[in-house]
Order: sequence, then C-alpha cells, then structure tokens
Amino acid sequence: MVNLPRCFALAIALVACGPSTTTPSTPDAAPDVAAPDVSAPDVATPDAATPDAAPSPTDVAGDVAPPPTDVATVRREVTIPDRMIAPGEEITMCREIRLGNAHAMLIRRIHVSIPTGSHHVIVYRSRATAEQPELRRCMGLGGILEGTAPMFIAQQHESGIDFPPGVGLDIAADQMIRLEEHFVNTGAAPIMAGARVTFDLAPRAGLTVADMMFWGTQGINVAPRSMGRAQYFRPALPAVNVFGLTSHTHQYGVRSTIEVATALTGAGREVHRSESWEEPPLTRFDPPLTFGEGEGLRLVCNYNNTSDQTLRFGESFFQEMCFLWAYYYPSQGFHVCFDGICRALQL
Repeated sequence: MVNLPRCFALAIALVACGPSTTTPSTPDAAPDVAAPDVSAPDVATPDAATPDAAPSPTDVAGDVAPPPTDVATVRREVTIPDRMIAPGEEITMCREIRLGNAHAMLIRRIHVSIPTGSHHVIVYRSRATAEQPELRRCMGLGGILEGTAPMFIAQQHESGIDFPPGVGLDIAADQMIRLEEHFVNTGAAPIMAGARVTFDLAPRAGLTVADMMFWGTQGINVAPRSMGRAQYFRPALPAVNVFGLTSHTHQYGVRSTIEVATALTGAGREVHRSESWEEPPLTRFDPPLTFGEGEGLRLVCNYNNTSDQTLRFGESFFQEMCFLWAYYYPSQGFHVCFDGICRALQL
C-alpha cells in the first residue's frame, strides 16, 4: 500500500510544505500549550470542561436519506462493479465515468450502498475529460490531492445526504464522476465488494449552492501499546450554515469528537461524537449550525494503539487518520485544510 507523503504532496498547490509544527500525541501528560496559533495543528489534551450546552443534532449511523420533495428531480446512478477481495487484501481502486446529465444541475440527494469489505467510498466531481471505466489501483484520497472535490464520503453500508430545502451541490452538464473505494478484507474467506451511488438532481434556478469543508491533521504519533490523541482547530468560514458533518479514523480510533470552540484548548460545545471507527455517524443540524465571532470547529481523535508499532498518519488500514468533513452553504468552494495549510477549490 502506498503511504501518503508527510505533506500530502498537495497537487492542489496550497503552499510549499515546510517542517511540521505538530507535537506528537503521547499516552503521557499532554504538553503545555499557551495561546496556540489557530491555523496550526496540535495534539495537546483539550480542556476537560463539560460542554456548555447539549447539542441538538440528529446522528444517523445507518442513514438512508429520503428523496427530496420540495422540487422535481431526476435520478442518475453510477457503480463500482463487484470485485473479489482476497483474505488479508487491502487495496484502493478508482474509476471515472460520466453521470449523463444533459444540463448543469444541483444535486439534492446522494445515496451510497456498499457491502462488507469496503472501508469507505469517496464520490468526486472529477476534472477528467475522458472516461476511465475500468477499475484501476489509485492512491487513497488521491482525488483530493489532485484538486478534485469530493461530494460524499460513505462510511456505512447504507448512507446518504439530503440537502436542506432550496439547497444543492453544483455539477456541470454531463458531469464526470470519480469513484474511489478502499477495500479491506480482514476475514479468512474471499468476499465480493463494490458500490452503488444514486443521485437526485434538480435544475439550478432558485436554489442555493452548497459545498464541503475537509479539515484534518497528520499529527498522529502514538507509542506501541499506548493510548494517544490528535486534534485540530480551525476558525469557521465566514457566514456559513453547516447542516451535516462527520469524522474519520481507522481501526485504532476509539472516539472522535467535534466541538464548536474558539481555540485548540479550553471550553467547547460538542456537536458530534463517534465511538465507531467503522460507522461514524453523519450528524445533521436542522436548523443549521452557525458560528459566533471567533468560533470554529475543534476535532479530537482518540486512539488505542494495540499494535507493536508506533502509530502514525497514513492511508493504510494499519495506520491512522484524523479528519472531519462538513456540508455547508452558501458555497465558498470546496475548502480543504491539512495542518493549517488551506485552499478553496472552485469547480
């Protein structure tokens, strides 16, 4: 399995990547951090204060989003063909195919079905100009690294996102779709795995365009047979409404939380919690989540490294990640941040 480079080799040309300022997570006492730079990652232990208010989201672990009813829609479907996954095999595969929509439209709903044997499926708006329908090996998160914006990241067998009334995700006429699936077979017998993605589309007229934020840190460093954590804070984009978010780790992740906060440490208001690395909930907000002056999102990923190797960031099932992604409107582009290096992609 190809490991992602330390600075993600960002083909989206964020900036030249210098030495990391991330402090490793350790099972011991957290480092003393004073007035951290809000654009930089850290792994200091967060303040243990109880959240100042109970969150009011809806967590949907095995979610199947219903079709929208506020406007007329048309349906399109794309698939990753079933593939035999051998015992112990781990591989990421991609294909690029046209959606077949005659006009530029907005996506009102996405639904993804994936079987056992898939860690996740990422659905992208591709920049490709020619189809590549045959499955091929590819780098995990490779679409993001190439400047392609994801539309949905499925982490459950049945999952989906339905956009709020009057809101949708922009796509071009005859949109090219990139499908990326991370296959893992941890069992003793071969399995068949693939994916099916369904889109409900509506005309653009009168609708508000939504997009995604994809934020996280590579600052993961947990000693063998130890507990540890990684965390990240970023101020919110100005004047946005967040209507759904989730977190992402691999098999050593035991708990991930997202808080509305004003800094890397200190008091915060928890709005998302996952204690299942396999099926983290998609947390929705109705009314949408908004932010006061100086507020942003703080992500904390907790790990139990039961292996005999130091746990670090990487693409593999046997390495770790710490990401959040959130759906928001009105669009300011697909906003991607890794360890304080940020870029908004306008597609």
